[in-house]
Amino acid sequence: MSGVYTVDEMEQAEPVTVTATPAPALPAAPAGDAKIFNAGKAAIAKATTIEQLEGIAARMELRKNELSQQQFDTLLELSLSRESELAPAATPTDADPFADD
Repeated sequence: MSGVYTVDEMEQAEPVTVTATPAPALPAAPAGDAKIFNAGKAAIAKATTIEQLEGIAARMELRKNELSQQQFDTLLELSLSRESELAPAATPTDADPFADD
């Protein structure tokens, strides 16, 4: 019966205080590099062709780890907006080639 205690023996035991150890904090999301973010915004604003925007998008993807998710998403939105500005406007015949059928 080694290691087995009776109720009387347990009532005599001193109370044990258990303290919880807090879980380690998760690492904070990277703050992002403001210099790279601002350079990306400037490059997108200066782009005059879709090809330039494609090059900027490729560079953004390479530097993604140096930006916060919010910064990357903002640059992506700016790039898409600039792309729509640079895209040639579709003429009615370009919109639906079968419109006159």
